[in-house]
Amino acid sequence: MKFKNNRLLISFSGGETSAYMAYKLLEQYRYTDTEIVVVFANTGQEHEETLRFVDACDKAFDLNCVWIEALPQYVRGSGTLAKIVDFESASRNGEPFEAVIKKYGIPHRANPVCSRELKLVPIHAYMRSIGRKKNTYTSAVGIRADEIDRMADDMDARNLYYPLVEWGVTKADVNKFWGSQPFRLPIKSWEGNCKTCWKKSNRKLYAIARQNPEWFDFFAEMEFRYSSFTPEGRINSGKPPHFFFSRGRDVTQVLEAAYLGEFLLPDDERLLGLSPDIELDVLSTCTESCEAFY
Repeated sequence: MKFKNNRLLISFSGGETSAYMAYKLLEQYRYTDTEIVVVFANTGQEHEETLRFVDACDKAFDLNCVWIEALPQYVRGSGTLAKIVDFESASRNGEPFEAVIKKYGIPHRANPVCSRELKLVPIHAYMRSIGRKKNTYTSAVGIRADEIDRMADDMDARNLYYPLVEWGVTKADVNKFWGSQPFRLPIKSWEGNCKTCWKKSNRKLYAIARQNPEWFDFFAEMEFRYSSFTPEGRINSGKPPHFFFSRGRDVTQVLEAAYLGEFLLPDDERLLGLSPDIELDVLSTCTESCEAFY
C-alpha cells in the first residue's frame, strides 16, 4: 500500500478490531520510511475498560498513541480543536461531550454531530497542529472484511484505507488473535465502547438499561440541560425539545420500555437460531466501537 506523502494516520477507536489493525500495521510499517501517527479520541463517555484497554495496548505494542479530546471553539466560524490528554488525565464524566453539545446541540438521528465533532474533526485538528494538513496523509480505519457495508463510498477522495478489508480479516480472525494475548477488552461486543450511544438498537439499549441503568445518567443530565437548545444554523434538526433516542424518546422513556418485557440479546438470539426482531434491532448503526471516519 502506498500512503499519501508516505504518511499514515491510524485511527484507534478503542475496540479490539481497531487495536488489531494498529498492531498489524505497525508490525508491517514501523521500520520503513512511513511516518505513522496513532490517535485515540476520548469522548468522556467511553467505558472505563476501554480506556484501560487503550492504555494496555499502547504499552504492550509500543503504539506511541496520542490521546486527544475535542475542544470546541465558541467563536463563530471557528471549528473544534484537539486537547492532548493521557490515560490519567482523560475525561471520565463526559466533559468533551458536553462541550460539543453546548455548541452543536444534543446529537440524534437528525443531528448526528457526535462522531464528527468528538472524533473526526479533533483528529484532523491534531494532525494540523503537527503540520499535517487534512489531505496530506492516509487514514487507516478499523473496519473488517465482514462489515464492508460500513466503508465510506468516497474513501479514495478522503484518503481512507481499510487494511482489514484488504487482508480479508473477519471477526473470527480478530478473536483468535486476542485469544492468544495475555489481555483483551473485557466488555461484551453488544455493549460497545460508548456506553449508551443513541445509535444502538433498542435491544442493546434495553439490555444496558436493565443491567447498568446508571450509564444513562449523563444523557439524562444533558437532556435536562440542553433539550430546549437548538444551535444556530441547525434548523434541520427539528424543533425542541431534542432528545437522544429514535422516535424522539428521552432517557426516561427508554428506561421504562426496558422493563416492559424480556428481550434476548443479539448473541443469545443467534445461538438459539432465531430470526432477528426487526422492531428491536432496526436502525442500529452502532457496532462494537465508534469509528471516526464513518
